[in-house]
Amino acid sequence: MIRSADFWTGLCLAVVGAALLLLTYDIRLTEAGLIGPRFVPQAVCVLLIAGGLALAFGPTSPGGEAGPALPWRAAALVAVGIGHVVLTPLIGYLATSAAVAGAAVVLFGARDWRVILATMLALPLALHLIFIELMGVFMPRGRWFDLLALLD
Repeated sequence: MIRSADFWTGLCLAVVGAALLLLTYDIRLTEAGLIGPRFVPQAVCVLLIAGGLALAFGPTSPGGEAGPALPWRAAALVAVGIGHVVLTPLIGYLATSAAVAGAAVVLFGARDWRVILATMLALPLALHLIFIELMGVFMPRGRWFDLLALLD
């Protein structure tokens, strides 16, 4: 039996993944071969589509009761994601990621302030290490915190 909440949430994830997959075709290709700038975004989109379809049409756990068609936490998490997109150009990727991480763990049920604070500190640190230190990809600083722009 398919739970209503799982079906609609999974279907929404699959649709978002498909829409984002179409947008990845705007990423330019390089002459280097198969793995280029499109590879990782397209792989993530395919995983999002597959996960959404698995959630929508996969079996539920025994005794699972159906929730509302669109749970308020799922809608709030979508709002947090939209907030991430809106705030990133203003306050930067790392600061926005800290706020989003805190909001997400609260929505997932964390109530201990130490867990929330640790997540808010660990996610930006991990993002900094992975993107800036390891990959050399600089994330947006945000207009409000771009102090180098004041020197111009």
